[in-house]
Amino acid sequence: MENSKDGLEPLLEKAGSYLQTYFELNKLIIINKVANIFSSLVSRVVAAIFLVLFIISASVGAAFWLGELLGKVYYGFFGVAGFYALVYLIVRLFVYKSIKRNIKNSIISQILNKAS
Repeated sequence: MENSKDGLEPLLEKAGSYLQTYFELNKLIIINKVANIFSSLVSRVVAAIFLVLFIISASVGAAFWLGELLGKVYYGFFGVAGFYALVYLIVRLFVYKSIKRNIKNSIISQILNKAS
């Protein structure tokens, strides 16, 4: 009986060590996935900020130019605002579900991808 006890202790120690290593590995995999998702999100937000700044600058310039052509500056701003309202309606009616689905699929694929 004493021999089986002596053989069981190292096995239990190895099993405990294996479980500890397994949990550490999974913790590192999760940290890697969260870091990838966060870094991707931050880089996209930064790119979106610069895109928004560009669109605002171009819109103001187009509004002044259009206002100059139409004779009153505020006509240009109304024209640009109308253009954006039309773009919003088109996107909302025809493209919104597709954009939402693509974003959702991108997030899910980033979460489910194996750690590289």
